[in-house]
Amino acid sequence: MEYMPGKLFGDCIESLTDQQKRRTGADLAGIMFALFQITASQCGSLLRLPNSGLHDYQDDQSLRQRALRYPIHSRGITLGSNLHCAPAPQEYLSIGPINDITFLEYPRQLPPHVCGPFSTEREWMEAFAFLGKPPTRQGGKLEYWAFEKTLEVYDVITRLCRPTTPSTSHERETFHLAHGDFSSYNILIDPDTGAITGIIDWEMAGFRPAWLAAVGGGWFNDDSERFLMTDDQSSRGNHTDESPADAITRSQFRLRLAELDEDLFRHHLQGIELRALFYACCNEYPMNTEVWLKKYIEHEWSIRRRGPFPFDYWGWVKQRIDLWEMYGVSDSILGG
Repeated sequence: MEYMPGKLFGDCIESLTDQQKRRTGADLAGIMFALFQITASQCGSLLRLPNSGLHDYQDDQSLRQRALRYPIHSRGITLGSNLHCAPAPQEYLSIGPINDITFLEYPRQLPPHVCGPFSTEREWMEAFAFLGKPPTRQGGKLEYWAFEKTLEVYDVITRLCRPTTPSTSHERETFHLAHGDFSSYNILIDPDTGAITGIIDWEMAGFRPAWLAAVGGGWFNDDSERFLMTDDQSSRGNHTDESPADAITRSQFRLRLAELDEDLFRHHLQGIELRALFYACCNEYPMNTEVWLKKYIEHEWSIRRRGPFPFDYWGWVKQRIDLWEMYGVSDSILGG
């Protein structure tokens, strides 16, 4: 086993100078740009498989290792023309079920056949909301309802962001390669310069919607400072603990994204709200999603700019309580 050089960004950030942080940000933007150029027509994990075929994959240990935990169900996936990791002559590239903590978290691990690949962004969102496609989430209407409402909002936001979508124009959707877990502790840097020396833990890498592929990494992932991303936030952070130099460093990171690729920059900024809706769909319990929806309405939804919220939140809460009382459903079903 070879060790990559460098130290974890999360362990070094407090000791880095502003110039070193800017070097890290510029390098990260370059890595995000390189990944963003690799595209596919489905959401899923990129797999490198032998040309000999898949008929005996269940008994082939080496094939299972290549495919992480997943077998692949079909080939013939069209990858983008900018794909740089071309397979060797005796291999081919294909796309299989996606690795993601929502699907893998013990003891609620989902079977591979419900984890993709997905042909549309809407299918992707449904799979995370309902724990696979076809769904495996248990508990009936009360367990599903908060996620169904979140998807209603998602449909409205996608129309606002993209007035004409591939799903309505019969064009194929495009997905972009993403690391999947760009935390500060998966980024290695040279502590003397701030230069990125490596990215580790690629087990959740795969093709994702553009707005997920465009999320920053570690200290440069500042979504929660500009938007309510989770139900445990009471307000936006607004970078209250950073210096003016930190604000400049973050701005330069975003400027570098814009210089490299306008679409990458657009999805990085415009995708904040879509990412928040996605994380709401990833909640284990519907109550967390219900709480987040309430905060979303109170803090983020502008009636003056957007009009009424897509549904009557308090009317829906009353319906939910009435249904709970009618059937005497336990707190565990409600997610409490």
